[in-house]
Amino acid sequence: MNNNNDILNDIVKKIQNNEISCLKELHEYLLNTLMISERTIFLQNYENNKANGFYPRTLSTGGPTLNLNIPRDRKGVFRPAILPNGKQILNGYSKNQIKYTLKEMGAPYSEEEIEGILEKFNEELAEFRRRGLASDWLALFVDAFECEMRTDKGVKKVQVYIVLGIDLGGSKDLLGFYIGYGRENKVFWMEIMRDLVERGVRRPLLIVSDDFPGLEDAISQVFPLTDHQLCFVHLQRNICRNMRRDDAREFIKGLSRIKSSSTYEMGISEFNSLCDKFSDKYPGYIRFLRDRTEKYLAFFETSRGDKEIYLHDKFS
Repeated sequence: MNNNNDILNDIVKKIQNNEISCLKELHEYLLNTLMISERTIFLQNYENNKANGFYPRTLSTGGPTLNLNIPRDRKGVFRPAILPNGKQILNGYSKNQIKYTLKEMGAPYSEEEIEGILEKFNEELAEFRRRGLASDWLALFVDAFECEMRTDKGVKKVQVYIVLGIDLGGSKDLLGFYIGYGRENKVFWMEIMRDLVERGVRRPLLIVSDDFPGLEDAISQVFPLTDHQLCFVHLQRNICRNMRRDDAREFIKGLSRIKSSSTYEMGISEFNSLCDKFSDKYPGYIRFLRDRTEKYLAFFETSRGDKEIYLHDKFS
Protein backbone atom coordinates (compact mmCIF):
# COMPACT_ATOMS: atom_id res chain seq x y z
CA MET A 1 0.00 0.00 0.00
CA ASN A 2 2.79 2.40 0.83
CA ASN A 3 4.21 1.96 -2.64
CA ASN A 4 0.97 3.17 -4.27
CA ASN A 5 0.84 6.06 -1.81
CA ASP A 6 4.34 7.15 -2.76
CA ILE A 7 3.58 6.87 -6.48
CA LEU A 8 0.46 9.02 -6.28
CA ASN A 9 2.13 11.59 -4.04
CA ASP A 10 4.93 11.84 -6.60
CA ILE A 11 2.34 12.31 -9.39
CA VAL A 12 0.65 15.09 -7.38
CA LYS A 13 3.99 16.91 -7.04
CA LYS A 14 4.63 16.57 -10.77
CA ILE A 15 1.15 17.93 -11.50
CA GLN A 16 1.91 20.97 -9.38
CA ASN A 17 5.29 21.55 -11.03
CA ASN A 18 4.23 20.81 -14.63
CA GLU A 19 6.75 17.96 -14.90
CA ILE A 20 4.58 15.63 -17.00
CA SER A 21 4.56 16.45 -20.71
CA CYS A 22 1.92 14.85 -22.95
CA LEU A 23 3.52 16.39 -26.03
CA LYS A 24 6.90 14.87 -25.18
CA GLU A 25 5.33 11.41 -24.89
CA LEU A 26 3.59 11.85 -28.24
CA HIS A 27 6.80 12.89 -30.01
CA GLU A 28 8.64 9.92 -28.50
CA TYR A 29 5.95 7.49 -29.60
CA LEU A 30 5.70 8.84 -33.15
CA LEU A 31 9.47 8.90 -33.72
CA ASN A 32 9.92 5.41 -32.24
CA THR A 33 7.11 4.05 -34.43
CA LEU A 34 8.46 5.75 -37.54
CA MET A 35 11.94 4.31 -36.96
CA ILE A 36 10.51 0.79 -36.60
CA SER A 37 8.64 1.26 -39.88
CA GLU A 38 11.85 2.41 -41.53
CA ARG A 39 13.78 -0.62 -40.26
CA THR A 40 11.09 -2.96 -41.64
CA ILE A 41 11.51 -1.52 -45.15
CA PHE A 42 15.31 -1.38 -44.81
CA LEU A 43 15.54 -5.11 -43.97
CA GLN A 44 13.53 -6.10 -47.03
CA ASN A 45 16.70 -5.44 -49.04
CA TYR A 46 18.94 -7.59 -46.76
CA GLU A 47 17.93 -11.27 -46.80
CA ASN A 48 20.66 -12.30 -44.36
CA ASN A 49 19.99 -9.50 -41.90
CA LYS A 50 17.34 -9.31 -39.18
CA ALA A 51 16.04 -6.98 -36.51
CA ASN A 52 18.05 -7.06 -33.30
CA GLY A 53 16.19 -5.13 -30.63
CA PHE A 54 16.78 -1.52 -29.65
CA TYR A 55 19.21 0.75 -27.84
CA PRO A 56 18.29 3.89 -25.87
CA ARG A 57 19.23 7.38 -26.95
CA THR A 58 18.26 10.85 -25.82
CA LEU A 59 17.51 13.58 -28.33
CA SER A 60 17.65 17.31 -27.60
CA THR A 61 15.00 19.24 -29.50
CA GLY A 62 15.20 22.73 -28.03
CA GLY A 63 12.30 21.70 -25.78
CA PRO A 64 11.96 18.60 -23.59
CA THR A 65 14.64 15.97 -24.15
CA LEU A 66 13.20 12.91 -25.89
CA ASN A 67 14.00 9.37 -24.73
CA LEU A 68 14.06 7.19 -27.82
CA ASN A 69 14.49 3.47 -28.53
CA ILE A 70 16.63 3.19 -31.65
CA PRO A 71 16.02 0.01 -33.74
CA ARG A 72 19.06 -2.18 -34.38
CA ASP A 73 19.87 -4.83 -36.96
CA ARG A 74 22.14 -7.85 -36.48
CA LYS A 75 24.83 -6.59 -38.86
CA GLY A 76 24.89 -3.10 -37.36
CA VAL A 77 24.44 -1.28 -40.67
CA PHE A 78 21.01 0.27 -40.13
CA ARG A 79 20.66 3.84 -38.95
CA PRO A 80 17.24 5.53 -39.08
CA ALA A 81 17.42 8.24 -41.73
CA ILE A 82 14.45 9.95 -40.09
CA LEU A 83 16.38 10.39 -36.83
CA PRO A 84 17.37 14.08 -36.56
CA ASN A 85 21.10 14.58 -36.89
CA GLY A 86 22.73 17.86 -35.97
CA LYS A 87 20.50 20.66 -37.29
CA GLN A 88 18.16 18.32 -39.11
CA ILE A 89 14.83 18.34 -37.28
CA LEU A 90 11.59 16.58 -38.17
CA ASN A 91 9.01 19.37 -38.12
CA GLY A 92 5.88 17.28 -38.53
CA TYR A 93 4.42 13.82 -39.00
CA SER A 94 2.15 14.36 -41.99
CA LYS A 95 2.79 12.14 -45.02
CA ASN A 96 4.20 15.00 -47.08
CA GLN A 97 6.38 16.32 -44.24
CA ILE A 98 7.93 12.91 -43.59
CA LYS A 99 8.58 12.37 -47.30
CA TYR A 100 10.14 15.82 -47.57
CA THR A 101 12.34 15.25 -44.52
CA LEU A 102 13.58 11.86 -45.72
CA LYS A 103 14.51 13.32 -49.10
CA GLU A 104 16.21 16.37 -47.56
CA MET A 105 18.30 14.06 -45.36
CA GLY A 106 19.38 12.07 -48.39
CA ALA A 107 17.72 8.89 -47.15
CA PRO A 108 18.80 5.90 -49.29
CA TYR A 109 15.26 4.93 -50.31
CA SER A 110 13.37 4.96 -53.57
CA GLU A 111 10.01 6.66 -53.91
CA GLU A 112 8.32 3.25 -53.55
CA GLU A 113 10.30 2.43 -50.40
CA ILE A 114 9.41 5.78 -48.83
CA GLU A 115 5.78 5.04 -49.59
CA GLY A 116 6.28 1.66 -47.92
CA ILE A 117 7.70 3.30 -44.80
CA LEU A 118 4.71 5.63 -44.62
CA GLU A 119 2.25 2.80 -45.18
CA LYS A 120 3.84 0.74 -42.40
CA PHE A 121 3.86 3.80 -40.15
CA ASN A 122 0.13 4.38 -40.72
CA GLU A 123 -0.61 0.70 -40.04
CA GLU A 124 1.24 0.93 -36.73
CA LEU A 125 -0.67 4.11 -35.82
CA ALA A 126 -4.01 2.49 -36.63
CA GLU A 127 -3.16 -0.54 -34.51
CA PHE A 128 -2.02 1.72 -31.68
CA ARG A 129 -5.31 3.62 -31.69
CA ARG A 130 -7.31 0.38 -31.53
CA ARG A 131 -5.34 -1.41 -28.83
CA GLY A 132 -6.93 -2.38 -25.54
CA LEU A 133 -6.20 -0.43 -22.35
CA ALA A 134 -6.08 -1.28 -18.66
CA SER A 135 -9.20 -0.56 -16.62
CA ASP A 136 -7.63 1.26 -13.64
CA TRP A 137 -5.44 4.37 -13.83
CA LEU A 138 -4.04 6.65 -11.17
CA ALA A 139 -4.19 9.67 -13.48
CA LEU A 140 -5.04 10.68 -17.04
CA PHE A 141 -3.47 13.86 -18.44
CA VAL A 142 -5.20 15.70 -21.28
CA ASP A 143 -3.21 18.32 -23.16
CA ALA A 144 -3.27 19.96 -26.58
CA PHE A 145 -1.04 21.66 -29.11
CA GLU A 146 -1.78 23.51 -32.32
CA CYS A 147 -0.29 22.59 -35.68
CA GLU A 148 -1.01 22.83 -39.38
CA MET A 149 -2.60 19.98 -41.31
CA ARG A 150 -3.15 19.58 -45.02
CA THR A 151 -6.77 18.79 -45.88
CA ASP A 152 -8.84 18.62 -49.07
CA LYS A 153 -9.48 22.34 -48.62
CA GLY A 154 -5.82 23.25 -48.15
CA VAL A 155 -3.66 23.78 -45.09
CA LYS A 156 -5.50 24.70 -41.91
CA LYS A 157 -4.69 24.96 -38.21
CA VAL A 158 -5.89 22.12 -36.03
CA GLN A 159 -5.58 21.12 -32.39
CA VAL A 160 -4.13 17.75 -31.42
CA TYR A 161 -5.44 16.53 -28.07
CA ILE A 162 -3.26 14.02 -26.26
CA VAL A 163 -4.30 11.62 -23.47
CA LEU A 164 -1.46 10.30 -21.32
CA GLY A 165 -2.06 7.75 -18.55
CA ILE A 166 -0.20 6.91 -15.34
CA ASP A 167 -0.94 3.31 -14.34
CA LEU A 168 -1.11 1.81 -10.84
CA GLY A 169 2.62 1.11 -10.94
CA GLY A 170 3.51 4.71 -11.83
CA SER A 171 4.43 4.02 -15.46
CA LYS A 172 3.41 6.41 -18.24
CA ASP A 173 1.54 5.29 -21.35
CA LEU A 174 0.29 7.30 -24.30
CA LEU A 175 -3.38 6.28 -24.57
CA GLY A 176 -4.44 8.25 -27.61
CA PHE A 177 -4.40 11.44 -29.63
CA TYR A 178 -7.33 13.13 -31.34
CA ILE A 179 -7.73 15.89 -33.92
CA GLY A 180 -9.94 18.91 -33.24
CA TYR A 181 -10.83 21.75 -35.57
CA GLY A 182 -11.41 24.61 -33.15
CA ARG A 183 -15.03 23.84 -32.25
CA GLU A 184 -14.53 21.39 -29.41
CA ASN A 185 -17.49 20.94 -27.06
CA LYS A 186 -19.10 18.27 -24.89
CA VAL A 187 -19.95 16.13 -27.93
CA PHE A 188 -16.28 16.12 -29.01
CA TRP A 189 -15.08 15.17 -25.52
CA MET A 190 -17.77 12.51 -25.16
CA GLU A 191 -16.38 10.82 -28.26
CA ILE A 192 -12.91 10.77 -26.70
CA MET A 193 -14.15 9.50 -23.33
CA ARG A 194 -16.20 6.77 -25.04
CA ASP A 195 -13.21 5.73 -27.14
CA LEU A 196 -11.21 5.22 -23.93
CA VAL A 197 -14.08 3.26 -22.35
CA GLU A 198 -14.53 1.06 -25.43
CA ARG A 199 -10.84 0.21 -25.27
CA GLY A 200 -11.05 -0.78 -21.60
CA VAL A 201 -10.68 2.28 -19.33
CA ARG A 202 -13.09 2.08 -16.39
CA ARG A 203 -11.67 3.73 -13.27
CA PRO A 204 -9.31 6.71 -13.59
CA LEU A 205 -8.75 8.18 -10.15
CA LEU A 206 -7.83 11.65 -11.45
CA ILE A 207 -8.02 13.51 -14.77
CA VAL A 208 -5.74 16.54 -15.19
CA SER A 209 -6.40 19.09 -17.94
CA ASP A 210 -6.74 22.69 -18.95
CA ASP A 211 -10.22 24.22 -18.69
CA PHE A 212 -11.33 22.92 -22.11
CA PRO A 213 -14.96 23.79 -22.95
CA GLY A 214 -17.23 20.76 -22.50
CA LEU A 215 -14.62 18.46 -20.94
CA GLU A 216 -15.90 18.78 -17.37
CA ASP A 217 -19.43 17.76 -18.44
CA ALA A 218 -18.08 14.78 -20.40
CA ILE A 219 -15.97 13.58 -17.46
CA SER A 220 -18.88 13.85 -15.01
CA GLN A 221 -21.11 11.84 -17.36
CA VAL A 222 -18.68 9.09 -18.36
CA PHE A 223 -16.52 8.93 -15.19
CA PRO A 224 -18.78 10.42 -12.48
CA LEU A 225 -16.56 9.25 -9.60
CA THR A 226 -13.31 10.60 -11.07
CA ASP A 227 -11.73 13.78 -9.66
CA HIS A 228 -10.96 16.50 -12.23
CA GLN A 229 -7.88 18.63 -11.62
CA LEU A 230 -7.41 21.83 -13.61
CA CYS A 231 -3.77 22.46 -14.52
CA PHE A 232 -1.92 24.82 -12.17
CA VAL A 233 0.50 25.96 -14.86
CA HIS A 234 -2.33 26.99 -17.19
CA LEU A 235 -3.90 28.77 -14.22
CA GLN A 236 -0.72 30.79 -13.68
CA ARG A 237 -0.62 31.79 -17.36
CA ASN A 238 -4.27 32.78 -17.15
CA ILE A 239 -3.57 34.93 -14.11
CA CYS A 240 -0.77 36.73 -15.95
CA ARG A 241 -3.18 37.53 -18.79
CA ASN A 242 -5.91 38.86 -16.52
CA MET A 243 -4.01 40.73 -13.78
CA ARG A 244 -1.45 43.46 -13.71
CA ARG A 245 2.12 42.24 -13.43
CA ASP A 246 2.65 43.00 -9.73
CA ASP A 247 -0.75 41.61 -8.78
CA ALA A 248 -0.19 38.47 -10.83
CA ARG A 249 3.20 37.92 -9.20
CA GLU A 250 1.67 38.25 -5.73
CA PHE A 251 -1.26 35.96 -6.56
CA ILE A 252 1.04 33.26 -7.97
CA LYS A 253 3.19 33.41 -4.82
CA GLY A 254 0.02 32.84 -2.83
CA LEU A 255 -0.78 29.80 -4.97
CA SER A 256 2.67 28.36 -4.24
CA ARG A 257 1.94 28.58 -0.52
CA ILE A 258 -1.47 26.97 -1.00
CA LYS A 259 0.13 23.97 -2.73
CA SER A 260 1.96 23.28 0.52
CA SER A 261 -1.22 23.28 2.64
CA SER A 262 -1.61 20.21 4.80
CA THR A 263 -5.30 19.53 4.07
CA TYR A 264 -7.91 20.07 1.39
CA GLU A 265 -9.99 22.20 3.75
CA MET A 266 -7.02 24.42 4.57
CA GLY A 267 -6.22 24.76 0.86
CA ILE A 268 -9.80 25.84 0.10
CA SER A 269 -9.72 28.36 2.94
CA GLU A 270 -6.40 29.84 1.85
CA PHE A 271 -7.52 30.02 -1.80
CA ASN A 272 -10.68 31.90 -0.79
CA SER A 273 -8.62 34.29 1.35
CA LEU A 274 -6.30 34.94 -1.57
CA CYS A 275 -9.27 35.65 -3.84
CA ASP A 276 -10.77 38.00 -1.23
CA LYS A 277 -7.64 40.11 -1.40
CA PHE A 278 -8.15 40.82 -5.11
CA SER A 279 -11.95 40.64 -5.44
CA ASP A 280 -12.50 44.41 -5.45
CA LYS A 281 -9.85 44.99 -8.09
CA TYR A 282 -10.81 42.10 -10.40
CA PRO A 283 -14.42 41.20 -9.50
CA GLY A 284 -15.30 39.35 -12.70
CA TYR A 285 -12.08 37.36 -12.88
CA ILE A 286 -12.16 36.43 -9.19
CA ARG A 287 -15.71 35.10 -9.64
CA PHE A 288 -14.34 33.00 -12.51
CA LEU A 289 -11.65 31.56 -10.21
CA ARG A 290 -14.03 30.94 -7.30
CA ASP A 291 -16.31 28.91 -9.56
CA ARG A 292 -13.38 26.57 -10.25
CA THR A 293 -11.79 26.42 -6.79
CA GLU A 294 -12.51 22.74 -6.18
CA LYS A 295 -11.13 21.79 -9.60
CA TYR A 296 -7.90 23.68 -9.04
CA LEU A 297 -7.41 21.97 -5.66
CA ALA A 298 -8.65 18.47 -6.51
CA PHE A 299 -5.16 17.04 -5.98
CA PHE A 300 -5.60 17.51 -2.22
CA GLU A 301 -8.46 14.99 -2.24
CA THR A 302 -6.45 12.55 -4.30
CA SER A 303 -3.33 12.80 -2.18
CA ARG A 304 -4.78 12.36 1.29
CA GLY A 305 -5.28 9.06 3.08
CA ASP A 306 -4.33 5.60 1.91
CA LYS A 307 -4.59 5.46 -1.86
CA GLU A 308 -5.71 1.82 -2.16
CA ILE A 309 -8.43 2.39 0.44
CA TYR A 310 -9.36 5.61 -1.39
CA LEU A 311 -9.61 3.75 -4.69
CA HIS A 312 -11.72 0.99 -3.14
CA ASP A 313 -14.09 3.37 -1.33
CA LYS A 314 -14.42 5.67 -4.33
CA PHE A 315 -15.36 3.03 -6.89
CA SER A 316 -16.99 0.28 -4.80
